[in-house]
Amino acid sequence: AQELQLVRRTCGALGVPLEAGALGPGELAANRGGRSLEELAREARYRFLQETAERLDFSYIALGHTADDQAETLIMRFFQGAGPGGLSGIPARRGRIIRPLLECTRAQLRQWLAERGLEYCLDSSNLDTAHLRNAVRLKLLPVLQEIFPGYRRSLAALAAEMRELECLLESEARRRLPWRRAGEGFTVE
Repeated sequence: AQELQLVRRTCGALGVPLEAGALGPGELAANRGGRSLEELAREARYRFLQETAERLDFSYIALGHTADDQAETLIMRFFQGAGPGGLSGIPARRGRIIRPLLECTRAQLRQWLAERGLEYCLDSSNLDTAHLRNAVRLKLLPVLQEIFPGYRRSLAALAAEMRELECLLESEARRRLPWRRAGEGFTVE
């Protein structure tokens, strides 16, 4: 509610129309199927954004992921055993979704906002280390920062290399494994 009030005030001050939506209490938990609430909430947010963009005929959906989000994602995926696709990180663009702040750290973004006297809100759930991303952010990253101060740059370079490798692997797979229709399905020639 606090975040929505801030967004309403900001949109009103900027003359930007606001589209807001909400799920009913327990709506996500009812259809959980062993998946985390974080994952289900993310899917619901993206679905809302895509449907709203489609309805309003918007070409882009700009999200606020930062270099810190990218580093957290790569660290989580590394320890979860991801391959080149997962280690490619958060893409700067996927379809109509763009992430213009991926090279900016949270600290840089907060400084930019403060210099302009712009209000922002911190989600209190980000302090709950029961969630993996928060545990990585609050417990692991301070240690990495102390031991490897340039870890963000190194992870960004790794992600760029993994994106190139993933593109190469996909290209070679398409070239070497031509699919053809076989009845109701497909087969590799």
